Formats: sequence, C-alpha cells, structure tokens
Amino acid sequence: YAKVAAVQLCDEFLGMHGEVLESEREKWEAQRNVLESYAKVAGALEEASVVREELVRVRAEVVEREKTLLEEAAYAAQLRDENNVLSEVIRGRSGEIADLEGEARQFEGMYQEAQEEVKRLKGMLIEAHSACRELAAMVRG
Repeated sequence: YAKVAAVQLCDEFLGMHGEVLESEREKWEAQRNVLESYAKVAGALEEASVVREELVRVRAEVVEREKTLLEEAAYAAQLRDENNVLSEVIRGRSGEIADLEGEARQFEGMYQEAQEEVKRLKGMLIEAHSACRELAAMVRG
C-alpha cells in the first residue's frame, strides 16, 4: 500500500512538474512572441526611416525644381522686358526711317527740279552761244 501511495505521489509530482514545464514553455513562447513583435516594430520603424529619408530627398528635389522654375520664370520675364524695350526701339526707328524716306522723296523732287533748271539753263546757254556766234559773224562780216 505504501508503494502504491509512493507511486501515486511520484505520478502527482511528475504531473505537477509537467505542468510547471508546460507553463515555462508557454512563458518562453509568449516572450518569443513579444520579441518577434518588437522585431516587427523595429523593422517597421526602419522602413519608416527609409521612407522618411526618401521623402526628404524627394522634397529637396521638388524645392530645387521649384527654384529652377522660378529662375527660369524670372529669366523669361527679363527676356520679355528686353523684347518690349527692343520693340519700342524698333517702332521709334521705324518712325525715323519713315521720316528719312519722306525727306529722301522731297530731295528727289528737288533734284528733279534742279535737273530741269540745269536743262533750261543749258538751253539758254546754247541759245546765248549761238547768238554770240551770229553776232561775231555779223561783226566780222
């Protein structure tokens, strides 16, 4: 009877020891799950850091591109202003050219009149020369 009680006592001890071991195993598994969760969190944080770095890089590119676009817009505005100034100069010169063309036409008219006057005076000179010859012939003659 004592042997049976001792065997029962050993069985109970082994059963309790098995429960303790099972409890320890569950505890270790829970700790492993916690560590895996922390590892996932660390991975997600690392991924977020990489994404944040990429976001910073992209934002820097956007800022640089905006800066370039503003510089190009300023340059385009400067070119537009220069174009407007040159257009005004051209309009002014066009007026001057038109005035000079008018003067040239006026001078051409004066030149034509002067040529007509030269022809008339040549004609008178020829007549006077002829008259002088006739007069000289009459005097000699």
